[in-house]
Amino acid sequence: MTILIIETENLGHYLVGYMKYILRLFAKKNYKIIILTTKETSLHPSFNILKKENKNIKLEFVDALVIKKKNFLSLIIYQLKFFFLIKKKFKIINKKYKFDHVILNSFERFDKALSILGSPFGNVLFSGIFLGLKFHFKQFGINTSGRIDFFSKILFKRLLCFKTLKKILTNDPLLIKYLKKFNFTNFQKVNFLHEPKEFNYVYSKSKARKDLKIPLPSKALLVYGALINSKGIFELLKVLVHQRIRKDLCVVLAGTQSLEIKTLLNTNKIKNLIKNKRLLIFHGWQSEINEAKLFSASDLIWVGYKNYPIPSGVLYQASVKSLPVLVSNEGIINYFNKKYKLGLAVDLNNIDNLVFKINKILEVNNYKNFVINMKKFRYKANPKVWINSFERLVLN
Repeated sequence: MTILIIETENLGHYLVGYMKYILRLFAKKNYKIIILTTKETSLHPSFNILKKENKNIKLEFVDALVIKKKNFLSLIIYQLKFFFLIKKKFKIINKKYKFDHVILNSFERFDKALSILGSPFGNVLFSGIFLGLKFHFKQFGINTSGRIDFFSKILFKRLLCFKTLKKILTNDPLLIKYLKKFNFTNFQKVNFLHEPKEFNYVYSKSKARKDLKIPLPSKALLVYGALINSKGIFELLKVLVHQRIRKDLCVVLAGTQSLEIKTLLNTNKIKNLIKNKRLLIFHGWQSEINEAKLFSASDLIWVGYKNYPIPSGVLYQASVKSLPVLVSNEGIINYFNKKYKLGLAVDLNNIDNLVFKINKILEVNNYKNFVINMKKFRYKANPKVWINSFERLVLN
């Protein structure tokens, strides 16, 4: 079987997140795998992780597209450009490889254009991983600022009717409930899977802290991944100067910083926190080794994101290490937290509440109970479970 995987934009842990495990499965099956991507993506250090999973992959390239302004019109124009770019390239390379199946690692890159114009892959079957749908959230009491929910719902209904669409995989359990409740045609094409996560390197806490220069007596709270405003970083750093926060707490920021976060970290108050080892910063994308050290060195994981109703892979990384989490009191992250009791939900608009919850979760008995719950939840993130499910749903 010959498989085409399309991923032209994601980098770092976003790129590796799912494709790593898809390639692991295909390597065992000895399939012929071609990845359609950009040269920029293929040169990112994270791409080497994919090469380790499957050394026989072949690459085909398309030019990168850039969204200048993130508004509704620019996103539609981008999707249309992306659609025709992929359609043109697919027509050329399909003559060369004769694909049996196309896998979209980021379905949301051009789902609306695809729904309107039809499949760019002709009669070839296609499946994909679709994250970030929001048209169903209000049904579950989750407030979002989306203005195009009705439009998105209509296009998704149309997409499900495509005969060559095999499967859509999502990390959102509420989407499945919504589709079933309102009896969407072909809703069985959409399946929920928990995100797969693992660490390929093992470190003791003392070794990891020594290597990363994190003070041993401290309680380390890790914020991992893209460091952007929606991660609640502004609110979290206010905690460190609060008079009632425990004095042994330190915050660890690890990831690529947005411009506004860079500006924040350059202020005098923040520089003092860094000087006093209350705040530690690890710039840019983190290798698998550094990633394993950061989670091994931590006591708590921060997923207290604001205006971020969709799931988080960091939550599953926390489960692999059985680390309790602090979550915001909104969205699917909080849905998981309520269901599995993985940590405490915080009110980002109330710093006193945030301080109280951090102090509370670190109390010995509370902490032990959340660790136990995380160990139970850990199975959900097992890559073998995800790989077996992917094979059963997509390939059979």
